[in-house]
Amino acid sequence: MKSRNVKRPDQDELPRYAPAYEAWVQKTGTNSEILLKHYFDSGERKIIARYGSQKGGFSYKEALRCMQRLMTYQKSLEELNIPLSPIEQLVLEYDPGSKRAIITKVSPWVGTEIGALLERSGPGDMPLVRGLIDGMISILQPVCKARWRGWETRVGIDPRVANFTLDAAGKIWFVDVFPPRYRLKSGPLVEWPEPHSSLGRTLGYFKHYDVRGIILCFLSQLGRANPTLRASFESMVLGSLDKLLSEKERVFFVQGFEQTSWKKVRSLLSARSPVSSEDKRHIITLIKGASHEQVFGYPYYVYGLREIALELASAGLMNNDSLEEFFRKSHFEDKLPSQKLRELEGHLSTVVQTT
Repeated sequence: MKSRNVKRPDQDELPRYAPAYEAWVQKTGTNSEILLKHYFDSGERKIIARYGSQKGGFSYKEALRCMQRLMTYQKSLEELNIPLSPIEQLVLEYDPGSKRAIITKVSPWVGTEIGALLERSGPGDMPLVRGLIDGMISILQPVCKARWRGWETRVGIDPRVANFTLDAAGKIWFVDVFPPRYRLKSGPLVEWPEPHSSLGRTLGYFKHYDVRGIILCFLSQLGRANPTLRASFESMVLGSLDKLLSEKERVFFVQGFEQTSWKKVRSLLSARSPVSSEDKRHIITLIKGASHEQVFGYPYYVYGLREIALELASAGLMNNDSLEEFFRKSHFEDKLPSQKLRELEGHLSTVVQTT
């Protein structure tokens, strides 16, 4: 058998390839797509956010304006010493065919989503949970303390736990700057697209620019991450309100919070086991009135139903998949059809009736 001499190419003759990467995580939000990429040659990890991709994109002019607003919002939060992942690139991707654009933002990866950590937490992890909640509250603190007037903040923020990350050094970061939420001369930026209805604008403003709404949203999203720990999360947050509120404000908030429909539902669910027929009827009455409830003077609309769903999940009457499906169906930025609202009420009532 003849041997064959194979010539090895010189190093300079080898083809040059772009850095290899692996997509570790890809998820879709209501406004954007998020991709985590790990580049093998350098070990770098980058977060690629594609804004507008889930809602038909922007016009070219709107995309340019939004890019500027993203930078302004990032700067506004940095001025409050909020730890943010730096923006390394903002790219406008324009499709001449559809005449629509999306915005791609590239930032360094700054840790694991805290929501994912809370999902896996149990009663034995309370010291870790306590530290995570304290860290998130420390990020919310400068926003809640920088007031425009009364309870209203100068800069808005979305306190969903998915918007916070924990890195290997134990530092907590805030990672959501879209949509940008700060005040223009014409008024505050609330959502994207801007809500058409007065209810959408009012609730969007309350959730992101009112300290009471920010706290309520934070509590809700903590419970959503792990319903079994909802009461523990609530105790920790309420015990730390002095970092966000004055003493007078704290007393006012707690008093109002205890009067909400979902707190009444919790009391009825815990009164006796199994839940009596009379208590079930009372809970169903609270469900039917929740979307009309005023919370701190604001119409709380479908968020009241979400809170009751969280109470049912916390009591073990809804599993996590059913809870997530309820949140998906109750997603709100403008106004839900009345039939959809009735269906959501009916679903919760059925859960209560069949317990």
